[in-house]
Amino acid sequence: MRNFGIGFALAAAIFTVVGVAYAAIPHSGTGVISGCVGYITGSVRVIDEESGQSCRPWERDVDWNQTGPTGPEGPQGDQGVPGLDGTDGTDGADGTDGDDGDDGADGAPGPAGPAASTTYYVATGGSAGQDVTVDCDAGDIATGVGGYETNHPIRVQVRTAGTVPVGFNFILAAGESGITGRVICLDLTP
Repeated sequence: MRNFGIGFALAAAIFTVVGVAYAAIPHSGTGVISGCVGYITGSVRVIDEESGQSCRPWERDVDWNQTGPTGPEGPQGDQGVPGLDGTDGTDGADGTDGDDGDDGADGAPGPAGPAASTTYYVATGGSAGQDVTVDCDAGDIATGVGGYETNHPIRVQVRTAGTVPVGFNFILAAGESGITGRVICLDLTP
């Protein structure tokens, strides 16, 4: 029973020492691992110099880094398979409207148009017992009208080609025997 107690205490002591050594190996600041090599036996043991441990007189101290020197560069690997296409990104927000540009320069004046016509003439027509139609020459414009009956004011209706007045209808009043109509025409025909 006594031997069991001694063995348990020794195991606990070893566990404690190992636990302390593990906590400070390698050095916390440099990453260097310290150890001792026996001159005769060649046995190696790791020590914690940071906590004050050192080699015995029959041992020599050795240090090494946890990371070894960089090895030579390996050969280039095979090209990987292409990755899958990424999903389309969302549309960006619309930009703000730009400032209005400066006004452009005035264009050159166009060529002068033909001189306006100031020549007028009177187209006349008359009848006995019926209405009368009096038109200007083709291409000319009707600008005024006149006429007479014996006993009634004259009644007229404008005649157009599209929106251009080209003549007038003179309407015979009841009881009148005849009518005379006159149209003032602007001469636009060369």
